[in-house]
Amino acid sequence: MAGRSGFVCAATDLPVIRAAAPDILTVVPGIRPAGSPAHDQQRIATPADAIRSGASILVIGRAVTAAANPVTAAQAIAAEVAQAL
Repeated sequence: MAGRSGFVCAATDLPVIRAAAPDILTVVPGIRPAGSPAHDQQRIATPADAIRSGASILVIGRAVTAAANPVTAAQAIAAEVAQAL
């Protein structure tokens, strides 16, 4: 991991990455609130699970953009993240 400023990885990879490089930036796609469809993502995680596992940045797309009310969806995800911190 020498010379890397960060990694894009699944939430399931975070424990290994954090053990090897605790302070490295991690960008985690595939974030879905509980009960949301996975769409084309194979390794999904809830926002809270990803934060608890050590994610630095969450990539959240369709869970917000495809929601009936995107503002409400984004607010719910933000509240979940805040509780996990």
